[in-house]
Amino acid sequence: MRARFFIFSSLFVSLSWAIAQQSGVFDQRALAKVYQTKAPALDTLPEVTYSYIQSASAEAFWQSVGKEHKPLLQMLNRDIMGRISTSDSLIVPNQLGLDHRAYSPFPKYYAGAELLDKFFVVDKSHQLYAAYEFGKLARWGVVSTGRKGAKAIWTPSGRFNFNWRQDFRISSDSPPGQEWRLNWVSNFYLERGIHTHQYAIPVIGAASHGCVRMIDADAKWVYEWHRGWVMKNKQLLEQGNMVVVQGEDLPRAKKLFVKEKTGPHLKMISLPPDPWTIEAGSPQQKMFDRRRERHQSATEASR
Repeated sequence: MRARFFIFSSLFVSLSWAIAQQSGVFDQRALAKVYQTKAPALDTLPEVTYSYIQSASAEAFWQSVGKEHKPLLQMLNRDIMGRISTSDSLIVPNQLGLDHRAYSPFPKYYAGAELLDKFFVVDKSHQLYAAYEFGKLARWGVVSTGRKGAKAIWTPSGRFNFNWRQDFRISSDSPPGQEWRLNWVSNFYLERGIHTHQYAIPVIGAASHGCVRMIDADAKWVYEWHRGWVMKNKQLLEQGNMVVVQGEDLPRAKKLFVKEKTGPHLKMISLPPDPWTIEAGSPQQKMFDRRRERHQSATEASR
């Protein structure tokens, strides 16, 4: 199974750039470079401002900005940026080369998750994810969630938990005669088979059959990072880390910036004050909520 995965992974890497340029999907190998710079601590990151930049040509633009920053600018502009004309106004940070969390549209500190060792959120409106450790932002990036179609659904909203994981599997939704190969699969909705996994990420936004697509580097990171469920003798004893899916079901991802007199302003994505108030999104989650409520009632009655 792993040998098969490595063969596919090699093909994926070699074809990544060419496919990205031809079909309007992110170059996953290039986007992985965004995560290479790491600050010693979250509170050392500066506040970043942004500007609109216009250039006479793509060559002039990249000479002034630096082509090594293209992956980050693709994430922020949600644009492949294959062709640049004089009519294009591209949003560029006034400081480049920082830890990717400095450019995050998610809050760097989230009080609602400060008691949770790990917390994962998907925002469908902007087609982004964020991961927190005790309320501190650990990572964020692009995703592609479900888009309703003949055999597809919008990714369900609500509160979930990570369950099982598998490094490689063939999608059960694969059409006859085809194999949809999924790498770094992390399930969070058991009954409907909804996972995070690696797959192509269209720039436009939602495009999956219901799961949450991620670039290879992100999907692998989440796969290795989260704590899944605890099972014994086929019984579920403990749930994994919390997952929240929020936002609107839209055919195109919302822009991250609003235009102001002083220039582009990065919109901060709102998170619920208390994630436990988010409605349970799956039967499993509802069962554990009832169990938790009974335990709390029994504890209070014994006082």
